[in-house]
Amino acid sequence: MLHRTLAERGLRLDDTTEWAEIAAALLGFPLTLLLLDADGATIGVSSELTRRYGDVQATVLGEFAGEGEYVTSIAAPAFPTGIERRGLALRVRDHYALLLAEGAGAVPLDAEVERLRGLVSHLQRLAATDHLTGAWNRGQFDRLLAMHSGAESPRSTSLILLDVDHFKRVNDRFGHAVGDRVLQQAVRVIEANTRLSDYLFRWGGEEFALLVSRGGLESARRIAEKIRTAVAAHDFGEVGSITFSAGVAERLADESFEAWFERLDRALYGAKRAGRNCVVVDEAHEHGTPDLVLALGLRLQWEEAFECGEPTIDAQHKELFQQGNLLIDAALRGSPGLGEVLDEMIERIDRHFRDEEAILVRADYGDFARHQRAHRALLRHARDLQARMSAGTVSLADLIEFLVQDVVAGHFLKTDREFMPLFLQ
Repeated sequence: MLHRTLAERGLRLDDTTEWAEIAAALLGFPLTLLLLDADGATIGVSSELTRRYGDVQATVLGEFAGEGEYVTSIAAPAFPTGIERRGLALRVRDHYALLLAEGAGAVPLDAEVERLRGLVSHLQRLAATDHLTGAWNRGQFDRLLAMHSGAESPRSTSLILLDVDHFKRVNDRFGHAVGDRVLQQAVRVIEANTRLSDYLFRWGGEEFALLVSRGGLESARRIAEKIRTAVAAHDFGEVGSITFSAGVAERLADESFEAWFERLDRALYGAKRAGRNCVVVDEAHEHGTPDLVLALGLRLQWEEAFECGEPTIDAQHKELFQQGNLLIDAALRGSPGLGEVLDEMIERIDRHFRDEEAILVRADYGDFARHQRAHRALLRHARDLQARMSAGTVSLADLIEFLVQDVVAGHFLKTDREFMPLFLQ
């Protein structure tokens, strides 16, 4: 209906829906005005002008140079030879609203000019805002991003992409009205934990983006973690608690938005696959080499399909995925604490195997002895890696092969699947 109404008024529809909404409101306001494009050509006529004169054809006389006073020639059935009216043009985004005076030789009244200025300001704020949550919308993101890209080094600009975990469950259980209130409250919590220089946008559905324009990647990571913690601790009334997963990425020099967002999106899904309610940072550029984990798809990514149905085993598997990613990240950075991270990983594996074996004994697993032997073989491999780490002969490839091929692909997703029928009933 909106687009049909605009078409009837002669407004081109090759602009964004957001601009179309602003234009429709301006054309419906009780003022005699025209909408002009950047070159001063008429693209819309107000309802009030049409009501007074009928089907109007209007042309700005002389050279158009943006905001200012102009004389407009108006042709209509009531005066086929045309009349002239003075007008004042005000900028509206990349277009102009030309307010016409009531009579020949007159100029628009100050009161009407102020009404139009107020309306334009109000409409532009509304059009830049998500109506449900009050956060900025995607159109405003494009404008602010362009502003920051021109004013600052790209490396000083980071994005945080936030996604409410299992939001569909909230809507399904409590209804969409409650889900809307949860999103509104979540925005208030997020805004309370950001700086005045940061900009929050509703990205779509239950996703939000925070543009962090100062402080670099580490500052963005701290902000994301602060938001995650605050949201998890907030009481959302009848829903109780919710959590956010977050991805963080800093824009590289000469990087397109598409490439930047692709890295950001992968980081967010890395947080989802790591068990949710966590922050994953894309740090590819900090090492001087591509982030092998992301570039080759070798980050340990938890999927719900991996669950065996036994709560303790599933929870420990998720923890081992997270610890494994910490180990790979430490190896990529050449962290001096890599040996300690490996020791922690092996200790967790050992503890998990012992807990899992106790559970399988209680469940009377028929192939327990063979499963226990598989555990012992993996632990021997792990102890060998520890010894080689101390000797300085372990490579990143060795660690990835152990974690991805032996522990995850070979054991969790193959050997462990043999006992899954015990618990998935």
